[in-house]
Amino acid sequence: MTKADIRVEIRRNPFRPFTIQTTTGSIYQIDDGDAAGISHDGKKMFFFAKPAGYVIIDLEAIKEILHTKDDPTDDESDEDDETDETDET
Repeated sequence: MTKADIRVEIRRNPFRPFTIQTTTGSIYQIDDGDAAGISHDGKKMFFFAKPAGYVIIDLEAIKEILHTKDDPTDDESDEDDETDETDET
């Protein structure tokens, strides 16, 4: 994962919670962009985790970024649209 990839997620406005999966299979939830950052050398990501503490990850160890569903009504409205299209056919 690149520094730019992570920076986009952290700075997204409005912020969308996301999950990071590492190459070792660890999974971390990032709930607040203000509680996460990238090291000055651009090789590590850090964030504050609940209930207390922090995590530091090498960017090379980040396998995937997964987005958390923000608003379940978005999916419902998509389903309604699909239903309407089906009814018209």
